Amino acid sequence: MKPSRESILAKTNGRCAYCGIELNGKFQVDHLEPQRPYGKRADDFDVNHHSNLFAACASCNNYKSNFPLDYWRKMIEERHIQLQRQSQYRLAIRFGLIEEIIKPVVFYFETLNKTTSS
Repeated sequence: MKPSRESILAKTNGRCAYCGIELNGKFQVDHLEPQRPYGKRADDFDVNHHSNLFAACASCNNYKSNFPLDYWRKMIEERHIQLQRQSQYRLAIRFGLIEEIIKPVVFYFETLNKTTSS
């Protein structure tokens, strides 16, 4: 049976599984483990199973694309390196308009797992 959109949204309390923004009912369903041809991986894991589906804002879903979660996490964590090449970004840092905070990326749904298992 196909999971309902409502049950997918409820998993993250109506928020984007990645950035945590409140979705207000407007969301896309993302596959945490990316889809492969025919909806199955080599080990027969069903990518359309409820446990693999999360509500995401359009921005996060589009940016994640079909990347595996750890690869996408690394892309976000290293984004500041690309931004440093832009003179406007460097100028904003110099004038204190932007402060870089280098830290590991923790997705919103991962914080939910920690609070429910405690």
